[in-house]
Amino acid sequence: MNNSNNENNNVQSNFTSGIDVFVLAGERMSQIKELSTAIAQSRGPKRLFQTLPRHLRRRFMSHFATRMPLRLRNAAAIEIKSRLTISKNKNKNKSKRSLRKNKRRPKHLLRNYLRRQRQFIWLETHIWHAKRMQMIQLWSHKLALRVRDKGIRFSYRSTKRYSTIYDSSYNSSILINGTQQQIIQLMNLISFVEFGPNLSHSTFLGGSRQCSILIFSPNSLQFKLPLKRKL
Repeated sequence: MNNSNNENNNVQSNFTSGIDVFVLAGERMSQIKELSTAIAQSRGPKRLFQTLPRHLRRRFMSHFATRMPLRLRNAAAIEIKSRLTISKNKNKNKSKRSLRKNKRRPKHLLRNYLRRQRQFIWLETHIWHAKRMQMIQLWSHKLALRVRDKGIRFSYRSTKRYSTIYDSSYNSSILINGTQQQIIQLMNLISFVEFGPNLSHSTFLGGSRQCSILIFSPNSLQFKLPLKRKL
């Protein structure tokens, strides 16, 4: 009996006689804050007519306050008026969306065509080539490098039976005026004999043959571009 009484006393001593509310609230403070935040951010009804039971809601209640129950009509009228004012202000600040048919007008197409050439110049056949070929950026132009088709038989047959047209409008001509000696001195500054024949060679001085040379920076090996010259 004594042993059972001692065990009961020990069990009762392990239980507290009361709860300190302040201590418990301090320990649960973080959980209380999370609960308060969740309640504040809960997705409740946003409109007044959404507070009604679902079987009483009607779609036109969001536009006509007279369709609301009598006890909510004044509050619904104020809500509808405020929302109309906000929507009008938004429409004033919002720019008009242009339709696709307006964007496809010739003046808009031309303006867009010129805008996209600010960095690299397009050839007149650029759009046709861009759909079928790999384009590269070369000499300030967008040029077609290779065909995207997997087979080349069609291109080969067309070349063999008909003809091939190559758009080389990116090549431009530069006219240099001066005496023969002045032009030769100028070309010697920007070209080197080690990389090929120069204009000073006797073969090209007669004017009956064309010479292809590589242009460099003056008196340096910084490559610029390949050009064809006829003296």
